[in-house]
Amino acid sequence: MTYPEHHTFTVHGTPAPQGSKNVSRAGHLYEANKNHKAWRQKVEAAARAEDIQFGDKPVQVHLEFFFTTPKKPKFRLPAVKPDIDKLARSINDALSKSGMIHDDARITDQWLSKRYAETPGVRITIREAHQ
Repeated sequence: MTYPEHHTFTVHGTPAPQGSKNVSRAGHLYEANKNHKAWRQKVEAAARAEDIQFGDKPVQVHLEFFFTTPKKPKFRLPAVKPDIDKLARSINDALSKSGMIHDDARITDQWLSKRYAETPGVRITIREAHQ
C-alpha cells in the first residue's frame, strides 16, 4: 500500500449519477438511475485495485467524465443530463467506500468536467491538499 501525493486512474464505462430519488408505492426511496449501483461498484473496485490510500488528510479531486457523442448532439460539449454534481457524488462515495480516501468530507477542492470521447468513463486525479 502506498501513500502518494497525487494519483490518476481511469475507469471505463458509462458514468451514472447518484442523487435523484424515486418513491415506491409503499413510500420507500430508491435511486432513480438503475445503472447507478453497478457503476459505483465498478469505480469502487477500480479504486481498490489501485492499492493506494491518501489516509485521513485533505485532498483535491479532479473528475473528467467522458461520454460517447450522440448522432445529433445538441451542443459541441455534453451540456445535457446527467448533472455533473450528481456524477461527482457517485464517484466521491465510491472513493470513500474503497478506502482510497478516508471520507468524502476530506475533499477540499473539486474540479469537474464533461466531454465527448470515443470511450466513455471517468479519469480521476486525487492530490494531497496543501495549505
